[in-house]
Amino acid sequence: RLPVWVDIRTFSSAKLRSSGPAAWRDNSRARPRPSAWTQSGAKRLFDCALVVATLTLLIPALLLVALAVRITSRGPVLFLQSRVGRFGRPFTILKFRTLDHRPNDSPGAPRFTILGRWLRGWKLDELPQLFNVLTGAMSLVGPRPKLAEYEPRIPLCRPGITGAATLMFAREDELLEQFPRLRSRETYRTVVMPAKCRHDDRYMAEATFFSDLKLLIDTLFHRWETGAVQDLVSAPSMEACASMPRLPAAAHRPPPRFQGPLLPRMNVITAAEAGANR
Repeated sequence: RLPVWVDIRTFSSAKLRSSGPAAWRDNSRARPRPSAWTQSGAKRLFDCALVVATLTLLIPALLLVALAVRITSRGPVLFLQSRVGRFGRPFTILKFRTLDHRPNDSPGAPRFTILGRWLRGWKLDELPQLFNVLTGAMSLVGPRPKLAEYEPRIPLCRPGITGAATLMFAREDELLEQFPRLRSRETYRTVVMPAKCRHDDRYMAEATFFSDLKLLIDTLFHRWETGAVQDLVSAPSMEACASMPRLPAAAHRPPPRFQGPLLPRMNVITAAEAGANR
């Protein structure tokens, strides 16, 4: 029997490689290789040292947020979900729950809790991922870990709490509300997701200790870089789709059965669902 703060309904037991090896072929020749810093033990040491140093200061904040989530909405405190990690290894990502807790078969799109939008706006729902960093599943800086259905490639580096695409798409929830044409699942897969991958690949190929440090500081002070996003939404959708690489057909498989409430059964991406790949 699991404690009340674990949302067992959102913990995916499906195998991430259930669609066969074709969906997991290595596309490393079509993308830049990660830099030496990204693959180094020094980066791992930097991550662990910084997390241990900050956790002593953040534990009171973590407890306060957990208590607020528990008091203001029904359901568990943490949201658990299976994501794709380095070299395709699945791991369980930790987040503070920001959506209403409901059974998987409940109709309608998920809704934010009272504190949900505020937690996402200040990125406080990501704080439990510091424990993912300690376990080695994640890094402080790297591409955001994706659901299996949105990850057609084998990740060559650890996913991160923040990254280049994270800063550029920091206001993704508002973006989807302002531009309805991006809410189509097909457009989201062929325009938004490839744009994220492109920015992350470019950054990880040139990443250094100082660039990671600058990105962490920008994240801490909410210095969002939204210029690329404005260029993306200003282009006609068909031209944007044609100019950006499409995900392989294997990535269009349906989500695992128990993937969680962030994947409602509909053909439109909602603002709440945008958090599925945050």
